[in-house]
Amino acid sequence: MAKDYLSKSINAKASYLDRAGILEEVHSTPSFTVYAILSASVINGYIAGATLYIDSNNNLIADQSEFTGYYSDDNGYFSFDSTHSGAIIAAGGINTDTKLTNQLALFAALEASVISPFTTLIYAYSLEYGTSIPNVETQVQQRLKVQEDVDLLHFDPY
Repeated sequence: MAKDYLSKSINAKASYLDRAGILEEVHSTPSFTVYAILSASVINGYIAGATLYIDSNNNLIADQSEFTGYYSDDNGYFSFDSTHSGAIIAAGGINTDTKLTNQLALFAALEASVISPFTTLIYAYSLEYGTSIPNVETQVQQRLKVQEDVDLLHFDPY
């Protein structure tokens, strides 16, 4: 679903001909809100207990007002629904490989299924230079000599 529809109410309208051939219209009384279901894994080694934010103001800072109330699980995975748009930010947590505290804020576009140093680089560059995510991903693949068939927004090396 397009990001433009997030947090918007949608009303339904139907038109039909009645038995006498007169055009009738029916409008929905209740409306519903469109949610995005966000799910991904936080990876720099899996990061357990990362605090998750939606960067709705695009400042690349995990502002307290953007806290989702969610954390990554013991395998770095999370899933929740949201009406907000912006990057997903993962901050803090514990690297499950090293058992060290994660000191990095990691970012990813909403369409990513991983939040990693790669997605952080791609998102930050895209935001700073106004370049599309796919274009930046291609540039990163080329400059780091990553094979074209490796989708960095979805690549989980574990």
